[in-house]
Amino acid sequence: TEGMQRESAVIGGEGNGGVIYPRINFARDSLVGMALILHLLADSGLRVSEIVGQFPSLNMRKEKLLCPSDRIGAVLRLIREEYAQYPQETLDGVKVRLEEGWFHVRGSNTEPIIRLVTEASSVERVEEISRQVLQQVRICIDAPPTRP
Repeated sequence: TEGMQRESAVIGGEGNGGVIYPRINFARDSLVGMALILHLLADSGLRVSEIVGQFPSLNMRKEKLLCPSDRIGAVLRLIREEYAQYPQETLDGVKVRLEEGWFHVRGSNTEPIIRLVTEASSVERVEEISRQVLQQVRICIDAPPTRP
């Protein structure tokens, strides 16, 4: 929401589907999300399937791995280093933009887990990216901690 306020965003949300509509409030609000969709349907006269058909078809995969909280920092450092040649966002974990998709690795704030979200245009590419990143994360989680 801070980024939305800074950028004067019209609408925003979270990866879990939560819709944030600043004209109403800066909280996830499913009822506002439903109202916006109904308003779009009424204004456009289109069916949901017709509206969705206007967007590119993308595939997403969500994974989670058990990860001791004290290893999350090491995992995020590894991802930043391993993918340093690609554009990255580090506001909440590490999001890496690849040529054919992207992935986001972050530690949970409430559970001892690492979450991985991957998106690409084909199921095969999503699976390939997920497999590669999960393998690197598992190795890092299992590695003995390094001393400063």
